[in-house]
Amino acid sequence: MKRAAALFLAIVLLFSLASCGKDSGGNTATKTDATATDTDKAVNMPSFREGTEDLAIATSIAMRFLDSEEYLDHATCINEVLGWYCARKSLAGGHDYLTESEVMSIQHAIRPENDAFDLNSSVNAGVIEKGVKGNDVVYYFPLYVKNYQDYFGNLEITAEYPENYDGVLEQDAEARSMITVNITDPENDTSEDYKYLFIKSDTASPAFPYLLRHIELPEVKGASEWGSDFKLENLIEANRLSVLLDNYKSVMTKRNYSVGGGNEYYYYRWNGHIVSNGYQMDPDGGKEFYFSYENYNLTYSDAHYIAEIYCGDPETVNGENNGNALEKDISFLFDIGQIYDVREKGELYTFRIRNYYADNDEYSSYYEVKKSDLSLQKAVWNEGGDYETILEVNYGGEVDTYDFTMGWDEHPMRKVNVISHLGTENGEVDGRFTVEVPYNIEVVPFGYSDYNLWANDEMTKEYKYPGDGIDYTVCYTNIMG
Repeated sequence: MKRAAALFLAIVLLFSLASCGKDSGGNTATKTDATATDTDKAVNMPSFREGTEDLAIATSIAMRFLDSEEYLDHATCINEVLGWYCARKSLAGGHDYLTESEVMSIQHAIRPENDAFDLNSSVNAGVIEKGVKGNDVVYYFPLYVKNYQDYFGNLEITAEYPENYDGVLEQDAEARSMITVNITDPENDTSEDYKYLFIKSDTASPAFPYLLRHIELPEVKGASEWGSDFKLENLIEANRLSVLLDNYKSVMTKRNYSVGGGNEYYYYRWNGHIVSNGYQMDPDGGKEFYFSYENYNLTYSDAHYIAEIYCGDPETVNGENNGNALEKDISFLFDIGQIYDVREKGELYTFRIRNYYADNDEYSSYYEVKKSDLSLQKAVWNEGGDYETILEVNYGGEVDTYDFTMGWDEHPMRKVNVISHLGTENGEVDGRFTVEVPYNIEVVPFGYSDYNLWANDEMTKEYKYPGDGIDYTVCYTNIMG
């Protein structure tokens, strides 16, 4: 079936202009404000079906041809979920845009323990349009709205809901509680079921109060055979940072944009911990520096670093679900799609990846990997186009730390006790864990609804940063009064 290449170009541009080193997809990550926006507060609580149906269908479309929910950490996949969600709402008579609050809340709903991807790189590439409606920043997805019927008008898409189930808090909910989205393609004689478990949570935004807890994906059908001896999952596994840094003492990525600017990042280990530092340079030559330590993307303020840790959900109150922010920075530089045109070039394999909806290689991405370990050496997105981006990766070289780790060897690690007191529909949930970080990193809990921070378990002393090199306790709670 012939597919327009516009969407694939959009996906390529998203990756070509996105900066790396800031979250699990190599793209800028942001966090919503702790307090719900006025727009959120004005929204009536949707029913279970209203709050999940279009989101589940949009996610199913984005996950077609994918075999793991791990791809929800991939910026391409999230961009498609947002775009197809907006398209469905628009075609049903709703707005042809999403507010910034909706963009953040949707991402929180489908990947609640992770930072939200920033859409500014897509806006800069012209893939998504940004505007203002009243007091709201809004995002338009014209390519998705335009192409939805052409891409999926021939498909039969239904959502079946379990009887008498409304997404209540059931941490051990059975399969009967799962939504089933069926996508049938009569032309190719395929029928696929995607199953979702959404749990109601008062830590979510009022507009999207149901959080995704589990996905069951069907066996991948309808995709072309791979044109290589390795698959996308092999490339992803070989290029996880923990794997690369077992083989090389350092990894350095350098990206140049044809429109000007670029970025440079170093990845290395300090005392066994994976760390990263680097900069993003705009076309005018201005630089913005970024730093990461294991699970945390850091900001710099008042002469110390700040690590925010999500504690606003019962499943995160003991620290188990805060994943490694750096692990996928290299591995998710590979686009989602079909590997083809594999060739040998000395010690390298070269190949291309194209989206499953494209029927030619006009906008395909180009890669070089090392034969011996599949480590990424080079990538080119939108080759020869107005937004061509070239990425080169070097291994084992000297690291420029930009003074990031200065003083770490001279000072002992600090211990931060993180305590959570959450109020939920089923009562209170308490949690606690201890984080060890270098002496000048402040650990600060955050959530997506109203919360307070205290300096003790009794919640009688307001939290203030105690200074470098001091062990301390910080208590997070959404119980007010």
